[in-house]
Amino acid sequence: SRQLEEAEHSVGALTKLKAKLSADLEEAKRSLEDEARARSKLATEVRNLQADNDTLRDQVEEEGEGKAEVQRQMAKVQGELASLRAKINSGELGGGEASEEVKRKMAARVAEFEAQLEQANAKCSS
Repeated sequence: SRQLEEAEHSVGALTKLKAKLSADLEEAKRSLEDEARARSKLATEVRNLQADNDTLRDQVEEEGEGKAEVQRQMAKVQGELASLRAKINSGELGGGEASEEVKRKMAARVAEFEAQLEQANAKCSS
């Protein structure tokens, strides 16, 4: 009878322990599932951020190429303008309306290229 009571007590204690271990196991499974979901979400976010980074890098490269092209064109126009000014000052082009017209056209081109250069610089700095 005493042995039976001890055995019943042991069975009761083991049953409680089994229930606690089962509950702990379920909690661990839920925690593991939560971690797996979080890890998957983070991996997706990392992939998206890497794609965004690649896109932005390409845009910066394109803007840099555009800026270099605008600067090249600006230098060309400034060279042409300096050449024309030298010709005008030396009298090669003659005076009057023709030289004034050339000056206006060149000034307009310089202003246009300066505006493009400023836009390219603004894009590159932002």
